Amino acid sequence: NRTNLIKAFPPADLAKDSQIDKAGNLLLVKNRLVVFSGQEILGYDVSDPKKPEKKWSLELENNVWLVAARLKGDKIYLVTQTAINDANPCPIEILRGEDSPLSIRCTDIYHPVSPLPVDTTSTAMILDPVSGQIEKNISFVSSSGNSVVYMSNQAIYLAYSYYEDTTKFFLGFIKKEARDLFPGWVMD
Repeated sequence: NRTNLIKAFPPADLAKDSQIDKAGNLLLVKNRLVVFSGQEILGYDVSDPKKPEKKWSLELENNVWLVAARLKGDKIYLVTQTAINDANPCPIEILRGEDSPLSIRCTDIYHPVSPLPVDTTSTAMILDPVSGQIEKNISFVSSSGNSVVYMSNQAIYLAYSYYEDTTKFFLGFIKKEARDLFPGWVMD
């Protein structure tokens, strides 16, 4: 359960510089190593690989889990999901940090007009790897099953499966979107 900092170049001088007593998925942004270790997210200054220094830490709340982390430029884009708590739905506590927790009010959660079967609230956020601060976030209702995260140069997408009656879906498509594509007898 450790992360080793290795001097890899030149290969003839391969050696272990130091270690960090946390392990998990890693993202390196310039001289800042971000470690995703279970319910913790930690930022280390590794400008001197022989003496890594912990600069900040965040902890995911108990009912929150990390879905994805993506690096773009000098920012980390995180997606978390939070199980819906029927007894105490709001505010939703996402992260605890050294400065202040990230908490989402019910009025700040997007939900579609049409009712959907959902069991989680997803939150997409931008993390500054130098300070450990959350710069922006947005939350929306979602489903925990089969979530897929994709990030382009312009946006981050979170998709999940939603099953609808095929006949109802097809009929709705014909009536609303494709009326001019089908002959009248199909409409009837």
